[in-house]
Amino acid sequence: MGNNPKPRALFWGMLFFFAGTILASFGPTTFKYVVLEFKMTAYNVVFYFLIFGGLSLLPFAIKDIKNNQVSMSELFSRKIFGKLILLGLFSPMSLSCYTKALMHKTVTETVPLVRLDALFAVILSTLFLGQKIKSWSKLLFAILLCIIGLFVFLEISLTKFATELFDRYIALIIIVAVLTASQEIVKRKIQKHKVIQNMTIVCLAMLLGSCTLGIYMILIKHPITPPTWQQFPYLLFLGTVTMGIAGYLSLKAYNTAKNLSKIYLLTFLRPIFASIIAFFLLGERNFGYVPMTVGFCLILIGIYIAEKQLVSEA
Repeated sequence: MGNNPKPRALFWGMLFFFAGTILASFGPTTFKYVVLEFKMTAYNVVFYFLIFGGLSLLPFAIKDIKNNQVSMSELFSRKIFGKLILLGLFSPMSLSCYTKALMHKTVTETVPLVRLDALFAVILSTLFLGQKIKSWSKLLFAILLCIIGLFVFLEISLTKFATELFDRYIALIIIVAVLTASQEIVKRKIQKHKVIQNMTIVCLAMLLGSCTLGIYMILIKHPITPPTWQQFPYLLFLGTVTMGIAGYLSLKAYNTAKNLSKIYLLTFLRPIFASIIAFFLLGERNFGYVPMTVGFCLILIGIYIAEKQLVSEA
């Protein structure tokens, strides 16, 4: 009983998380709108998203470091900073692939499939975190269910899947899901040291990510274009609102409810909210909603079964 949150705390926790989920759901549509409307490259949009997002979280990160009396030697130790650099590589890579995937298909078709990251997180946690599996047969069944859900969602055959895989879209989705799951694994490894909190990890990873992406753009001679006054509000909104404020509300939700499992399911509402936002702001409509709904439900069931196979850590 002691671990269960009080009903009032759970209510406020879910409300905070619900609000954060809605704000974060504006992200995909804003990414796509900025690229299409202002002809910005995916690299430039991601570059400024990482900068503004990281800076918006910086006050919380500084407060966390001060409150926990984290020394610079601890922060820049190999066990912490080495993993932060890894996150700084994964973050711009996944976001750049994500933005490019949004250019190939609609927000409605792309965002639900990125939820496959939860399945990859289960698989990677067994490989890199030593997480025990209750039933490998059920895990394999869950993976098969997700694959079937993917085929139903996209309304494609095995032959067309192979064609689209080489046509980049499905390859981009899989890369995004794997990289997002990899980031989650690295974050868990950092959290095990109990030096800095998740918000600080995300903040530093975004700022490092902007640096690594900037260096990469210079190396490949891709111009880093300063935003115009028309572009600036959208980029600022993308970083500070869909990332900064949304992230703060999510952290507030965890700290209030004290129960991750009861509010975590709300993350699966994000594709629904993102689709609604894209419907009104980008005019995305006339989809095969029945196969998309059935496919997405199969993916969610597969993810749920897969996550249930993880043995809870003591």
